[in-house]
Amino acid sequence: MILVNICFAFFSCLTVLMCVLVPTDTFDKSPIRKATTFDLYHDKTSPYERLLVGNASSFVASHFDTCKKTALIVTGFNQPDNHNDILTAARELAVKEYNTIVVNFATLEYFKAPQNTGFDIAGFLKYLTGIFNYDREHIILLGVSLGGQIVGVAGNFFPGIGRIIAVDPAGPFYDLFPASYRISRNSAKYVDVLHCSKAYGTLRRHIGHANYVLNGGLIQPGCPWIKPGTKRPDFDCNHLRGAYLLLASMHHCDFKFTKCPGYIEFMMGLCKNEEKLLFGMGLDIRTAPRDGSVYYYDVSQITYPFCTYRERVKPTFTGKFC
Repeated sequence: MILVNICFAFFSCLTVLMCVLVPTDTFDKSPIRKATTFDLYHDKTSPYERLLVGNASSFVASHFDTCKKTALIVTGFNQPDNHNDILTAARELAVKEYNTIVVNFATLEYFKAPQNTGFDIAGFLKYLTGIFNYDREHIILLGVSLGGQIVGVAGNFFPGIGRIIAVDPAGPFYDLFPASYRISRNSAKYVDVLHCSKAYGTLRRHIGHANYVLNGGLIQPGCPWIKPGTKRPDFDCNHLRGAYLLLASMHHCDFKFTKCPGYIEFMMGLCKNEEKLLFGMGLDIRTAPRDGSVYYYDVSQITYPFCTYRERVKPTFTGKFC
């Protein structure tokens, strides 16, 4: 048991009694749970193709292309895999010549999900790379919220993955976990992390090769404190801003964050001449910095796609490599 005092900015301190750290030799190592599914999208309109571990024909007969990079999208806790925005992201990447696979996991066990689902993803990737003799360096994992922790653990179980993009990864208690139980710089050859809503308890530590902070990383402009029609804080608006920013970077905008020692210095304009780093799939990780620096950006627009007219571009990145 761990007694944890957690202080969320602008909220009261909570004392939480937990039994959550499950040793890695006792978590569920059964075959991949039926509740964890892997659906391949290969263009903008066709239905997905479900890939089944242990069923080689589901892979061989699919549109999986060994000349394309592979992007796995992992959603947040209890986020349905058929949500329109998730499907939009999947199809946008498919159009840009990626094998795009949406991972859906169904669980009520919040703290066990990264270990169990991460293990499922690792098993899936082992099977996929074995069937196609596919280089794991061409694999990119995209995780949102709890999915950001799941992809990190998947990378820990299946070392050598090319890249992980974690969007506002879940933070309650995960800041306290050892690296093997969460996302870390060791989870892939390149790990970039975007922070949006630390005020609501998401991951506070900067643990990526590159760390992006949007609008200070605490709350987001245009998001109400209280969710309309409820008495609850509007967590979703702040927390999911990063997911929509990633989607906008695929289709509409170039978001270039500025290296700076802190947000106050950034706001004071002391870092205008510092290095700029592109956020999103268009970043060339072969030449990108890997020193764990922090990069800041303030959006001036509060509605999608969040970029100004000058930032409007048609991103030209592609997953095709042969």
